Amino acid sequence: MDLSGKVALVTGSTSGIGLGIARSLAKKGCALILTGLGDQTTIDELVKEFKVSCNGNASFVPCDLRSRDSVHQMCKEIFKLHHNGVDILVNNAGINHISPIDEYPDEKWDVMISIMLTSPFDLIKYFIPSMKQKGWGRIINISSMMGLISQPGKAVYSAAKSGIIGLSRGVALEGAPFGVTCNAICPGFAYTAGIYLTLF
Repeated sequence: MDLSGKVALVTGSTSGIGLGIARSLAKKGCALILTGLGDQTTIDELVKEFKVSCNGNASFVPCDLRSRDSVHQMCKEIFKLHHNGVDILVNNAGINHISPIDEYPDEKWDVMISIMLTSPFDLIKYFIPSMKQKGWGRIINISSMMGLISQPGKAVYSAAKSGIIGLSRGVALEGAPFGVTCNAICPGFAYTAGIYLTLF
């Protein structure tokens, strides 16, 4: 598949699954917009790597996905870089907090839902108009097997990941007449740095 000329935004693309997705898209010829957590040295090294693999068409746009204002500001910055917006949107960023529901901190609920459900909603809402106008767009939402099942202590994570599946179904139906697809992917366990921190 040749994706030359397409612009892709991958959230959470500085590590783990998101970084793997970004590298795969770079191999297919995409211009890449990276966003995610990490120290400045790591981010600078990643941007340097992607500028080589993307023929210079790579950039990092900082964003705090907990904040809708920050998400909206990132979108504005992306339109300054790429006037036609993005062609491929990968909502990958995620976090986890394991706790019984009766002990679950309210602030953790807010953060989990903001990052894994509200920010994908905002990004889709912001970029789908330009995708429809172009008659081509690909939206990929990274859910989880925990969006289909659950485990003790993971009720909130499952709620967020189930929500992104439902959002994907609705967006897929709305986008189809305009050449815009939307899919939710439900990976199993992936041993990433984030998983390591959660477990240990």
